[in-house]
Amino acid sequence: MKQSVLFAVLPLFASALVLEGKPPKKVKLDAVWMTATVEDAENVKASPSVAPFRPQFEILNTEHEVGHSKTVEVYWQRPNTTEVKGIFFGATGCFHQAGDFFEEKAADGWEFAGCKKSKLSRCQGLPENVYAFNMARQRGYLVATINPQGPNSCWDHKLDPARLDTAIKYIIKKEGLPSDVPMFATGASQGGIFLFDMQAEAADPKILPNLKCLAPQCAGPKQTFSNAHLPTIFIWMPKDFNVTVPVINAIKKLRKKGVRVSERTPHPWKIQDLMVARGYSNETAAKMLDQFLKIKGPYKKRPVARNGFLSEHPGSDGYWKKAARKVLSEKEDSLLKDHSKFHQILQVAYAEHEWTAEYTDHILDFCENHEDPKAPLRFAHLGREPIIKGPSQFALSCSPNCPRNGGGEMFMQKAEVVKKAAAPLGFDQRKKLEPVKH
Repeated sequence: MKQSVLFAVLPLFASALVLEGKPPKKVKLDAVWMTATVEDAENVKASPSVAPFRPQFEILNTEHEVGHSKTVEVYWQRPNTTEVKGIFFGATGCFHQAGDFFEEKAADGWEFAGCKKSKLSRCQGLPENVYAFNMARQRGYLVATINPQGPNSCWDHKLDPARLDTAIKYIIKKEGLPSDVPMFATGASQGGIFLFDMQAEAADPKILPNLKCLAPQCAGPKQTFSNAHLPTIFIWMPKDFNVTVPVINAIKKLRKKGVRVSERTPHPWKIQDLMVARGYSNETAAKMLDQFLKIKGPYKKRPVARNGFLSEHPGSDGYWKKAARKVLSEKEDSLLKDHSKFHQILQVAYAEHEWTAEYTDHILDFCENHEDPKAPLRFAHLGREPIIKGPSQFALSCSPNCPRNGGGEMFMQKAEVVKKAAAPLGFDQRKKLEPVKH
C-alpha cells in the first residue's frame, strides 16, 4: 500500500490588518456555529465518504477558545479516485472564510447544507480557492479546511495549530485514513504566515505530527522560524512589494538552515483568459473585456490594455464596477471585495497579492519530492508558463514598508524589474524557471 500524503493548504488572502478605534461587536453566544455537531470527535468511528463524494461539514469541540468559542468548523471532500493519496488542507487569509473553497450548489443542483450552518451562513466559492481544491482532488487528495475565528477572521498564531490538529485527526479517523498520513500545507497572506506557526507548534510531537511540507503564498515570515526544517516552496508575486524582501530573506534564512527551498512567481493574466480558465463562458469573457476597454481608470487612462492585461490595480474598484455590472447581475456576483468571484479574478489577473490555483500541481510535485520546475502549467494553451520574475528596485528599496497610497500607476512607474539578481535567489526576468540547487 502506498504511503498516503496529507496536504494542508492555507490559502491566502488579505493582509492581517486589525481594525482599531471601533467598539467590539456583540457576540451571540448561542449562535449555531458555536454548537458542536459531533459529540466526541476523538473517538469517532470510521465512516468513509462514498460516491459521488460530496463536500462534508462538521463543528467540533476543541480545548482552545478563539473568537468566543471553543468549537471549530471543518470542511472536507474526498477525491473520486480509487486511492486517497492524502489530505489537501486549505485556510484563507484575514477577512475570508473557509467557505471560499466550496460552492453552495453543485452543477447537478445538489446543495451543500453545511454552508448555511457556518459562521458566515454561506459558502462564497471563490474561483481560485475552488479550482485549487479541484486540482488537488484530481491528483487524488482529500481536500479540507477549517474556519479562522480570530478578529477580522484571522488566524490565532498560538492556539489555531492545536485546533487544526483536532480537525485533521478527526478527518483521518472519519475517513479511515492511515494515522501517519503525511501532511503538506499551503496558504496565502496571513494564512501563509500561519504555516510557520504550525511548524513551530509541531515541535510538540502531539501537535500536527503529520506536517511534512509548506507552501506559503504571498507571505514571507519575519520572526516565526522556530523548528524550521520542512521543505518550503514560496509562491509570491513580484508586484507584491511589501512581501518581496521578507520572502527573499526567508529563502536565505531557510537555506542557511539546510532546508530544501524553491519558489514560483505567478505573473499577470489577460482578464478574458483567466475568466475562461475559471469557468466563465467565452461570450461572457468577451463582453467583459469589451466593457473594460471603454472605461477610464483613476488616472483618466485606460486601465486595461487592448490585449486584456490590467494596468491599474483593481482594488480601487470604483472605476470598473459599473462596467462589470453590465455583464454580471447582482444575483450572479456582489462585486464586493473579499466576497466576490469576479473581484478575485481581477486581483489574480493583476497579480499583486492574491491566492492562486495556478501552481497547485507544482506545489504537490515539490512536496512529493519529484519537483520539475519546467513542468507545464494547466492552461498552457493560453500562454501560461512557469517563469520566474525578479524583484523590482522599488521593492528592494522600501519593502516591507513601501507606501500604499498612489495606486498601481505610481508603483509601476517606479518599479523597474531587475534583469538579474544574486544567483542564490534564482531571479531572472521572464525566464523559464530552472531547478534550484541545494
